[in-house]
Amino acid sequence: MTVTPQAVAAAAARSPLVRAGTMSALADLDELRFREEVEQYPNPLEDVPRFIDGKALPRRLAYALDSAQLDPSGQIVDLGAGLCWLSATLARRPEVEQVVAIEFSERRLVQLAPVALAYLEAPAHKVERRIADFHAHGLPDGSADWVVMDAAFHHAPDPVRLARVAFDLLRPGGRFLL
Repeated sequence: MTVTPQAVAAAAARSPLVRAGTMSALADLDELRFREEVEQYPNPLEDVPRFIDGKALPRRLAYALDSAQLDPSGQIVDLGAGLCWLSATLARRPEVEQVVAIEFSERRLVQLAPVALAYLEAPAHKVERRIADFHAHGLPDGSADWVVMDAAFHHAPDPVRLARVAFDLLRPGGRFLL
């Protein structure tokens, strides 16, 4: 499927963008600088789909969820959402009400995530893009049925503290998928 600029603009318009505030002292500013200034996505309309397809991300997620007999639903928080491929894929599930995609790179959320939303044909209105770091996300404790992370946990300077952030976000009976 080819992604058009019109589809990307429509996804961006339907997906709320929230700026949560200041970064915490634990934010990896070198990683943020990389994502904002160095990381290469010169042609997002081609590069984002190539990244998603090259790693077969939605297919692998479906396999993992099926194998583990997991059925994400309700309110989901995606910590370290990156390009939002995981948020977009989960938002396609009818039983998912909303996904809050937390990412500290404004460039990723503003320029690249709408491409992933459009490419994956996600219901963009169900994906809130939130510019924040893991530790200063601005969400209330107990607000998520699921907290998910893909390829972001290793960026935490204090993994135990990040796990606590995830568990604090969960409602009783919620799940943390890493």
